[in-house]
Amino acid sequence: MTEIVCKITCNKCGHELQEKERVCPNCGSKKRTMHITAREELHIATSERLKIKDSQLPSNKKLRFDLIQGSVKSEITPNKRAKIKRVIDKNHDSYYEHVEDYDGTVLHHCEEPLSEHYGHGSAKKTSDNSHKPD
Repeated sequence: MTEIVCKITCNKCGHELQEKERVCPNCGSKKRTMHITAREELHIATSERLKIKDSQLPSNKKLRFDLIQGSVKSEITPNKRAKIKRVIDKNHDSYYEHVEDYDGTVLHHCEEPLSEHYGHGSAKKTSDNSHKPD
């Protein structure tokens, strides 16, 4: 949101003037200066991702650890952004996800064994209705 503030002062004595005043009521000077201040709020959104793979495993099972944290798009928050931390650890059978709005409101929290985390996102059942964990 942009905020603009306009202030007019007398060049001679510094008295603050109204916009319609042509002569300073304090000293009689006709010279004035207009100060305009514009303020814009900026939010920088970043996110980080860390992947750990085991090159000894077949290609569909190489990814063993996946961490993402930071700012993500969100259609349900007023500013269209949310904070996320998601950790998928296949070696320790762990799934953790925490999503919250920038005001601290928790939108989603899930902490469970990865082997029990199915039916969500990319963990949805396949066409033959089976779930095949690593």
